[in-house]
Amino acid sequence: SSTSAMDAGSGFNVDGAVNRPANPGQSWIARAGIRPFGLVDFDSFSLPLPSPDGQFVATQAGIAPTWSTALAEPDAEPPSATRVEIHRVLYDADPERDQRAIEFVASVSEATLLGRSADNRGFLIEAPQDDGSRWIGKAHWHTGEVDWLVQDEYVNAFATFSHNGHLAWSRRAIDGEHYELVVRTRDGDEWTMPAEGGDWLMPVWSDADDWLFVLRLDGDVLSAIHANASSYVAFRQSRQGQTLAHGATTDTAYQTMNSTVTRPVQREVNHQLIFWHPAEATMAVWRPRSRRRPMELLEPGAFAAEIDRRDVALVSTEQSVQQQQIGQRGQRAELMSGTYVVRSIDREDWDYLVFSLDHLHRVGIGAMKLLDPRDD
Repeated sequence: SSTSAMDAGSGFNVDGAVNRPANPGQSWIARAGIRPFGLVDFDSFSLPLPSPDGQFVATQAGIAPTWSTALAEPDAEPPSATRVEIHRVLYDADPERDQRAIEFVASVSEATLLGRSADNRGFLIEAPQDDGSRWIGKAHWHTGEVDWLVQDEYVNAFATFSHNGHLAWSRRAIDGEHYELVVRTRDGDEWTMPAEGGDWLMPVWSDADDWLFVLRLDGDVLSAIHANASSYVAFRQSRQGQTLAHGATTDTAYQTMNSTVTRPVQREVNHQLIFWHPAEATMAVWRPRSRRRPMELLEPGAFAAEIDRRDVALVSTEQSVQQQQIGQRGQRAELMSGTYVVRSIDREDWDYLVFSLDHLHRVGIGAMKLLDPRDD
């Protein structure tokens, strides 16, 4: 393995990037270079959110919100003891001299929750209000200042924006029982998909323009929907569904998409959703346009995953990060031991930011580059 010498206080085991197949006799080898940066505060609830260029990381810190607040339930309260912090990654720091290469930038001033989408200008937050309503804002990486995108008398939750400026979220009245889906295009046009006795939850934009994944909860049946969200008519006409679980609740939907974020990292358009499958209790990949194998399960027990251009998944379990070939479940190798989440970034020198979760109320931040096993 190839690692940095900077390990003191970094939250990383510098021997974590290993050269070891997961199965005896397997020939596939995984190697990676690791650069630890340091530890920052973390509430151990909401996964950190990096900017696509890897320059910044937003974390949720302080006291974790209640489940009612996270799920935007009727008894949700403003998360006054929770804070969202912004940190800058210092790639130019000298790893032999600087034992910490990440600096605090700002806190978002309002009592807010960390969202699930980011671009290189900022990231989404949500702010539950005293009257029961909930607002959606975009915080700037450099200052923490917030531009409010949705600020009204409704409960607006689970927002996501696309690489080309579309915004989608779930909305209900303060005293309402069900969530409708709201989509605002980059031109400011807005349309709504009615609840119709169910709930539209946790939308996620596809890599493709205008295409949206969203969860649908009808009674206790949870399904994933893929559709063109450019208009109400287009959504109705193009929607395609996949049943995920029976006996489901809003909590199930939250867990399903908890590790799924929208970040406009450059990649091929493939209409795929990477999510936690509630019936299988592991990460899965749904490709609704694939006729051969539209649903692929990843390493058993996985809670997060990233997929690169070669169709190789970096799969996080509580014990390790596995490198796995999509469609070939036995073709895998252990890359790092420990509990980590891997996120793609757009940099020439590093492929991913890596978050080490093996700490109480702290998260380790580092960078990783996959190496050719033939290089020594």
